[in-house]
Amino acid sequence: MPLLAVNYHYVGLNNDLNKSLHGLSTNEFLRQINFLRSHFDLITLNELAEIDFNDKNYCLITFDDGLLCHYEVVFQLMKEYDFPSVFFISTLPLTEKKATDTHKYQYLRTKLSPNDLANELSSFQINNKIKFDLKFLTETEIRKRYRYDNLQTAETKYIINYLLSKKQRSKFINYIFGKFVTSEEEFVKKWYLSEEQIKNMHLTSKCIGSHAYSHEPLAQMEQDRVKMELIRSKQTLEEITGSQIDCISYPLGNPGAVGKREGKISRDLGYKFGFTMEREWNTTKKDQTLLARIDCNDLLVVGKSPLFYLENNQLYRKDGTLSSRSLYVKE
Repeated sequence: MPLLAVNYHYVGLNNDLNKSLHGLSTNEFLRQINFLRSHFDLITLNELAEIDFNDKNYCLITFDDGLLCHYEVVFQLMKEYDFPSVFFISTLPLTEKKATDTHKYQYLRTKLSPNDLANELSSFQINNKIKFDLKFLTETEIRKRYRYDNLQTAETKYIINYLLSKKQRSKFINYIFGKFVTSEEEFVKKWYLSEEQIKNMHLTSKCIGSHAYSHEPLAQMEQDRVKMELIRSKQTLEEITGSQIDCISYPLGNPGAVGKREGKISRDLGYKFGFTMEREWNTTKKDQTLLARIDCNDLLVVGKSPLFYLENNQLYRKDGTLSSRSLYVKE
């Protein structure tokens, strides 16, 4: 049957923001939804536990981060065009009225050129006497995590997310962010979903899941902090929705951000399902807290940079091999 999970972030922003953030216009998004609807059975979050992996080809449409456009654009389209989606929400903005470092950096990308951001990072490293051995940082290594950016942007993102410590990363991002934003609380109101919107969305379609607390890569944390991230997010969203939250998508989702340890911790804390960003589809329910998921840009035919093709109801990689999980679990 396999299950294809497809991930989205920004939809329906203006052209400049869409370009900077790799978002989709409303028309592009609906084109993808219509394609998925014609080739897969679209399922809800509740149906995820019920599907038979030997039955049909299913698709779960997902959104990460808890962004305001998910309510103002996507949720309205869901009602108008009758398709299900799941929204995975990082809860730091809800509980502390602060933006995550990831989204601060994404905002900065809409304000500064790739060259300006790279220069800011270089100056920060020099001023703070931070040195890395970058011999291993080949284009191949960078592209494992960032396929859609130009190389300079991808390298900057790699250094920020994987080489700087959390303290260094926050210091760098917040210093530049402060040049453009005077009120972080006002920024949060304009960038993220509110509690009332989340409650309304879940009441209408039972569509809310966790995206951890701070949107930091969990695999780089000590075990106790990982547990805190997952528990705080779960509890906050359960208080807002009045429902059990048992599905999570892991921030960033790649091998540097999630592994078998995180899958086990999630399972132990009551999560039934978890989604990585291993770009494959799922042919069994084995290790349900480490399910694969592709980016919308990877989609066959309608994606900006397709990784797959569909033949005889099977999903194949471009090299002709059958798609299935292998990074975290051998199916």
